[in-house]
Amino acid sequence: MKSLIIILMALFVISLNAQQNYPEHFESYKIGKYKPANSQKNPLLDKYDLKFVHLDLEVSNTSTYVQGNALLRCKPVNNPLDIFAAELIDEMTVDSVLIDGVSLSFTHSGDIISVIVSPDIPVGQNFDAKIYYKGDPGSSGGFFSGITSELHNWSGIWTTWTLSESFHAKEWWPTKQDLTDKADSSWFFITCNDDLMAGSNGLLTNTVSLPDNKVRYEWKSSYPIVYYLLSFAVSDYLDYSIYAHPEGADSVLVQNYLYNNPAYLAYYQAELDRTAELIELYSEKFGLYPFSNEKYGHCTAPLGGGMEHQTMTTMGYYEFWIIAHELGHMWFGDDVTCATWQDIWINEGFASYSEYIALENLNSYEEAQDWMVEAHGYALGQPEGSVFIPLIDAENESRIFSYALSYKKGASLLHMIRFEIDNDSIFYQSLKNYRDVFSDSVATGDDFMESIELSTGMDFTQFFEQWYYGKGYPSFDVVWYQIGDSLFFNSLQSTSSDETSLFVTPMEYLISFSDNPDTTIRVMHNELSENYSIKVGGTVSGMEIDPNNWILDGEGSVIIGIPENDGFEAFFSVSPNPASNNLKICFSSAKEKTLEISNVYGSIVFSEKLIGETKNFDVSNFESGLYFIKIKIDNKQFVEKILIF
Repeated sequence: MKSLIIILMALFVISLNAQQNYPEHFESYKIGKYKPANSQKNPLLDKYDLKFVHLDLEVSNTSTYVQGNALLRCKPVNNPLDIFAAELIDEMTVDSVLIDGVSLSFTHSGDIISVIVSPDIPVGQNFDAKIYYKGDPGSSGGFFSGITSELHNWSGIWTTWTLSESFHAKEWWPTKQDLTDKADSSWFFITCNDDLMAGSNGLLTNTVSLPDNKVRYEWKSSYPIVYYLLSFAVSDYLDYSIYAHPEGADSVLVQNYLYNNPAYLAYYQAELDRTAELIELYSEKFGLYPFSNEKYGHCTAPLGGGMEHQTMTTMGYYEFWIIAHELGHMWFGDDVTCATWQDIWINEGFASYSEYIALENLNSYEEAQDWMVEAHGYALGQPEGSVFIPLIDAENESRIFSYALSYKKGASLLHMIRFEIDNDSIFYQSLKNYRDVFSDSVATGDDFMESIELSTGMDFTQFFEQWYYGKGYPSFDVVWYQIGDSLFFNSLQSTSSDETSLFVTPMEYLISFSDNPDTTIRVMHNELSENYSIKVGGTVSGMEIDPNNWILDGEGSVIIGIPENDGFEAFFSVSPNPASNNLKICFSSAKEKTLEISNVYGSIVFSEKLIGETKNFDVSNFESGLYFIKIKIDNKQFVEKILIF
């Protein structure tokens, strides 16, 4: 299909290479909308910054019991440290706590370990807190359970794995569950039976044989990491490794720990091999893979999806879309992490849109469009929800991880930002600029908004009020007619939510011709009712609203107009058509008008004088058949057929 884009608005773009001056994190928080990442966080946890984590644990693939120690290297902030605290559920047993090698008395209650330190540790001086502990958290397993042990039926192999998002790290290791305090680096030593393998974050630097048929896997990472991304998985694995070759790096190891069953690798190998081309694509679009000095990989576990543990995703199965999603998190969620759970869009909306980008660039445009139509379907099904998590739901995990809102509407929002920018080079450079600033750190939705404003020179305040903080979606009803070489059409917007009464947005319309190739035009919608006229070079045979699925919009109608008197004021659209119960008529003018409905015999069955742009009424008591709807306004009239059944 030939597409001609007629741009009806101007866009001023500043240089992408200009020096960008970004605000400090959190300066853009909207008063009253945010609260800390965990409002139940003990204030003792704010006394220090977490610098380094070293977990040294012994685990099994058939039990959630863990034992070992956690070393937390910390630095006091604001005031000298008199009390050290870490989070660990009361179900776990703490044997001892050492501060800089000295064993001190401690308390453990309310899921908090606390230690009185004397003398106080000065501000800015690093100290090591080493906690020896053991126990079985007794989790129910699966998502939101901390640690799980389960049999994979197909392979017949047991696996134990962790999944700490969002508030569950404290169920298996002494931690500080604060999104804004990433550890600068981490080590994870895992001891298990020597017929098993254990995967984790970073690089496998050593494998040490131990007495009693045990082995220790020593994983080390030099990258900052947020608490919920530290993970392990232990099972009877085989290592299937390949390499990606993104521009800017010699190679990136893709290390896959799969069930030690040859049939399992054979079944998923083709999809797994595509991980390399995904790393190369995302490195081109988003910037070099953030952890290129270490690896990317997968640990297999019997869960119903995937979890983007930094550098080694825990995965239940391997299909193109889920590999694309979890890998996308390495840029958006792991490298740049949401600063609050209310801004989970920073993680999930971006990773979901990565699926679309993968399909568009590596499969086909048609598959990508199918994906976007499905995403719109999920989002439209939750018209009273916003992408931003409201304060009341800030710790509600089912709301935080709403598939319709955080994932699918979140992806749709990024797609619309791309459409607003209307230049892919600028769009992708904006994503790179955003990552350049917030890499290894955290960001809010407002931080991203300010970042793309600096990259594009555009004002996205209204866009975010509509689509990020706002609720609902628009629908468009179009009436058109042609006179000579001019196409006239009216587009009337209605919205699904009273909270957002108007969506100001660009929009595309496909114009079909009976004697020329199709043409796509782009216009701006600044009002609920917009009238347009354009010159055309052929006979128009039809129009289509948003043909490329850029906008999250509801089902609208397109009506061919044959006005007895020219002018937009008499235009109207009827939906649905056919109708059985409720009927909506949208008018292009709010002026007083007469609405008449007559049957095929010419008898008027309904008549009313109206003021306004919409009329909703019940037609369930009408006899089935064909009817004619006539609008009269200022000596102009317009007639449309409708079938009622």
